[in-house]
Amino acid sequence: MFNRYPAFLRSLMGRLQFSKFMLRKMQQAARRSQERKYAGDWVYEVVVGDGQPFNFGIDYTECAIVKFMDAQGANELTPYLCNTDYVFSKAMGTGLRRTMTLAWGCEKCDFRYLKGGETQDAWPQSLSKGSVERLPLDKEEAQ
Repeated sequence: MFNRYPAFLRSLMGRLQFSKFMLRKMQQAARRSQERKYAGDWVYEVVVGDGQPFNFGIDYTECAIVKFMDAQGANELTPYLCNTDYVFSKAMGTGLRRTMTLAWGCEKCDFRYLKGGETQDAWPQSLSKGSVERLPLDKEEAQ
C-alpha cells in the first residue's frame, strides 16, 4: 500500500513528521486525548527527545485499535495490526523503535522516532500475551 506513493513523497512525509510544526500539532492532540472525550479513542503523551537516542516519542496508554479488537473478541489479531507501524515507518524513513505495546499486555506503547534512524524489525511473533519483557531501546540500555 505504501509503495503506491512515490519514494520522494514518502520521504517528504517522513521529514515533515520531524518538523516543529508537526511536533506542536502532536502535542496539542496529545493534550486533547487526555480529556478522554471518546471512550474508544487513543490516549497518549508526546515525549520530546534530543536526537540521542530519539528525536521524539509517543507513549500510548490507551489504544483505539486494542479497544476495538477486544470488543470484537479478536484481540489475538491486534499484535499483527501493530506490526504495520514498522512497515509505515520503513516506508516513510522515520526510524521507529518500540519496546512495549499494549497489544501484548504492556503498560503502554512506547514509540521512539529518530530522524535518519533505522526502523527496528517487527515485534517478535514468537511472544505470547503475558510473556513480554520490555526490550531495550538502544545498545547502551541493552548492556
